[in-house]
Amino acid sequence: DMHKIRAKLVYSVPGYHRGEDISTNGHMKLRNVLKQEAHNDKSNLIICQFSSIGSLGSDDKWIKEEFGKSLTGDSYIPSINSIKLVFFENLIIYSDISNKREHRKQL
Repeated sequence: DMHKIRAKLVYSVPGYHRGEDISTNGHMKLRNVLKQEAHNDKSNLIICQFSSIGSLGSDDKWIKEEFGKSLTGDSYIPSINSIKLVFFENLIIYSDISNKREHRKQL
């Protein structure tokens, strides 16, 4: 019986997206899903898997500002400290370079 499950799968497509395409996948889709869902329930879990987070560089500005805003459903975030709380309440999985190399060897 799966009627109580409310899972959402949000996928990402490589490249730059503009116009109407901007919110059809990726973190902008996640932002829209969280706007529509009651995501204030502490029992909700968001799991994010990144395969190319390393391409964002060592600066954490994008993660804190853009992706952090998506994790809150576009809510106003009063400080950087509140963004840290969002990350502690959710799980982010990403591949490091050694995982990618090993995966390519297996292909």
